[in-house]
Amino acid sequence: MSTNNKRDVLIHFDEDGEEIIFYTVDSVSIEKIRKREFDGARSGIKWFKDKDPDEAENYLGSMIFSLIDTFSDKKIMIRDYKALIDISHQEYIADLERESENNSAEAKYHLFIELHTRALKECDLGCLKKAESLLRASADLGCHEAEARLSGDWELMKNVALRRIDRGKKS
Repeated sequence: MSTNNKRDVLIHFDEDGEEIIFYTVDSVSIEKIRKREFDGARSGIKWFKDKDPDEAENYLGSMIFSLIDTFSDKKIMIRDYKALIDISHQEYIADLERESENNSAEAKYHLFIELHTRALKECDLGCLKKAESLLRASADLGCHEAEARLSGDWELMKNVALRRIDRGKKS
């Protein structure tokens, strides 16, 4: 263990034993794992502090159960978290669309990501064109991520999507 006393909380769902185990783990020892895995479900502390304590605790518990059910073979099913995730995602998209209409560069960029993903999944050229338009508008408004994407790998991403869309039409 390092001399740093900072600990991370590791939550493990033992499907066979049907129990949730909370570990505290030396932060330094799992740094490589955090860097190579999914970027994590993030919520700012300010968001939690702006809620009443019961609401903040309920949200965190819901997030944990949702992640367990999403990534486990054996579901806990306290609630239908897939349906809740779908509803939450729809609300997120609606928020992005509202903010995008108000010329938020970041909202336009995140909406670009959503539409690009949809274009790939649904082989939808219209979504791809709208995604590119949002990416360019976001960059024009000064979003650094959009600028980097346009000058970086956008043409490659676009060509991959176009090939997939073309294959989808032939199926």
